Order: sequence, then structure tokens, then C-alpha cells
Amino acid sequence: MKPDEYVGLFVSGGRAPEYLRYDQDLMRITRHFFEAHKPVAVVCHGIEIVSAAGVIRGRTVTTVAKCALDAEQGGAKYVDQPIVAAIWSPRARGTTTLRSCALRGKCSPRAQ
Repeated sequence: MKPDEYVGLFVSGGRAPEYLRYDQDLMRITRHFFEAHKPVAVVCHGIEIVSAAGVIRGRTVTTVAKCALDAEQGGAKYVDQPIVAAIWSPRARGTTTLRSCALRGKCSPRAQ
């Protein structure tokens, strides 16, 4: 895959990120989107992938509570709220909260 041919990245949740985070090509692709300042959306367990890629250090993120440790080990500040919208990307606990933000405009204030 050539990530420069894509305008954004969506990292889904579920159990797959637990295993996919060991894929070095996926880490390369993930880093590209952050380094190129392209839009990135991360939902639920997807935080495991961006944490493993080393791209969330110093960022404010949210995720399901059981993945808060993954976020913090990646150097991010975990906050317990349904969604965090940042200039560079939105992160959400799950698809329901992301859908609420997109359809109803019920997002939290922007965070850095």
C-alpha cells in the first residue's frame, strides 16, 4: 500500500488491533498519516495501533476504559469522555459516540 495515495486513515476497534499492532508495515502506514498531518480517526481498541506506532505521545485521547493503559503507555493523556476531537484527528470510545458527533454535532471541544 502507498499511503501517500490516500487522504486519511480510519482505525477501527474490535479485537483485531490487539494482533495488528505487531505488523510493521501497518506501523509505517500509520506513521505516514500522522507525519503528513492527514486526518486520522481512531475508534475504541484502535488506540492500540496508534499507540504501538508511537504517534500519540503528548496528545489527549479517549478510548474504551480497558484500553486507557495502552493510551497512557503510548505517552498520551487519557480522558474519560465519549469523544475527543482534535485539530489532527477525532478519537472515540466506539462507533455510537463517533456517529453522534458526526450526525448531531455533539463533539467535545477541540483538544491538542
